Amino acid sequence: MRSFRWALIMVALVVFGVGCFSDRGIAIEIDVGATGATSVELYVGNRRCTDPGEQGFRCDGGIAPPSIAAHLDGDVWYRDDVAPYFAVVSGGKATFRLQADMVTTLPIAIAVGSTGPGTPALGTATLRDVTVPVDDARIVRAELVASGEVRPSTDSATTDRAMVWNQRETPASSCVVVEHWTNGEVERDFIVPPDDPDCDSVKEECDPGAYLGSRLNDRCLIKPPNDATHGACRLGAFGCTDERGPRDMCMRLPRVCVPKAFCDCPLTPSAQPSDECLEMKASGALDEVSRIVCTVRLDPGNSLRACKDKSDPIDLGGLLGNDGCKQPEMSLLRADELAFPTRSRNFGGVDLELINKTDACGFVVQVNSGRREIMLDRPEEFGIIRLDTDDRVVLLPIVVRFVLDSGIPSQCAGTTMSCTPQLAADDPMWACAP
Repeated sequence: MRSFRWALIMVALVVFGVGCFSDRGIAIEIDVGATGATSVELYVGNRRCTDPGEQGFRCDGGIAPPSIAAHLDGDVWYRDDVAPYFAVVSGGKATFRLQADMVTTLPIAIAVGSTGPGTPALGTATLRDVTVPVDDARIVRAELVASGEVRPSTDSATTDRAMVWNQRETPASSCVVVEHWTNGEVERDFIVPPDDPDCDSVKEECDPGAYLGSRLNDRCLIKPPNDATHGACRLGAFGCTDERGPRDMCMRLPRVCVPKAFCDCPLTPSAQPSDECLEMKASGALDEVSRIVCTVRLDPGNSLRACKDKSDPIDLGGLLGNDGCKQPEMSLLRADELAFPTRSRNFGGVDLELINKTDACGFVVQVNSGRREIMLDRPEEFGIIRLDTDDRVVLLPIVVRFVLDSGIPSQCAGTTMSCTPQLAADDPMWACAP
């Protein structure tokens, strides 16, 4: 995304009609071209959103407009005016006259052409670093570029997309997003009101960056029914929606399963198992649990630094089929960590990464770097690997065992790491059936 530096100055910006232009200020003349627009709205971004945003909004987290579930990354700009400026097209052009009580530079202004409020955008023009003079006058001209509908997919063509949506309780106020696509790369800008960046008029937001959005909070476990001897242990979450607010019920996530033994852990009133119980189950001390056990060697002559190496390819024996698997990811084996997996993860000071994934959900575990930071009276660290296919998600425990390398004088020589799959093929989590 482009970034622009500008001074933050609060100014009184005034817009005049076509016949009121004097010898000071700026005229922005928008040629609608062949877009068919009969009116133009001008959105002025007065300042860039910087974290921490208002109302718990994350400026770098993007915004999800109506009918789009995913947050779209982009530059977010706040406008000071309650509503955008509006002008009717005359002679193929719409003109806006702006005056200010002191010289200022507006970092961004977006013109959107349509056939009237509430109708789809037909064309857009983006102006940057627009200076509004005080003692003289100037004219800025731009032509609308035809725009398509904003959608979550990428576009390899060179094209523009735009969307305008109104606040529910203040229809005159609205949000706008404009995308400029070039060879699959996008430059995206939002101009929004600072007190409601998703324009849904919700006061107590579950997701302040999504129009009537929702959010999954703490993770929980859902036990199979007592009479379901083959039921899978399912991962759930406490939910919150903008329309209904928080919910105190553990809601089942679509086809996300964990080892059945995890559901033997006593659950708190919030349906969360203790981290200690999860680790005990993953250790295999009490139950036969599907897991990956890795041994990572440490160099005692080099501050317990991990020996860099990688495992042999791990084969899951077709338990998740062979039709495609997304990149496996890891998190720590903590109830509050299960929702945030990443490709690499730090285990007690040592960074591990999952590489070389296969369609059958195979992978290789690689030691990247790090030094063991935790006392050796805790020789194991526990994590979870997220294996995601088209129709199910399985969370497979990983146990990382640290041992001192005894190779003298050449520590870390030869094979220094191994990972062994220990799989319980009869665990219903592999089918992830209800």
